[in-house]
Amino acid sequence: MSTNPDPEKGIPPRQLREGLWAFPTDRSSNGSSAWWIGGDPEPVLVDCPPFTKETISALERLSEGRTARIILTSREAHGEVRKLQRYFGWPILLQEQEAYLLPGLPL
Repeated sequence: MSTNPDPEKGIPPRQLREGLWAFPTDRSSNGSSAWWIGGDPEPVLVDCPPFTKETISALERLSEGRTARIILTSREAHGEVRKLQRYFGWPILLQEQEAYLLPGLPL
């Protein structure tokens, strides 16, 4: 894990059921929500949650040291995915026609 500027505290995600968590909406993602699906062997983060201390703490706990995949479902869902990817180093999957929106980001 690398060091980044100190993100704001934020709001923790809510557990909806076993293995499914919903993050609070994110202004940098045009108000979209992100989801954590705790599958085995590889969990998935769907869209980008707010980059906050609560998000980082929750993702560290939920991933349990595993490498998750970040799946971006639309251009509105990118938010601060650069910061999140830089912090965790998790691979990002997105529709190839939208890859131009994240130049220089390892996908």
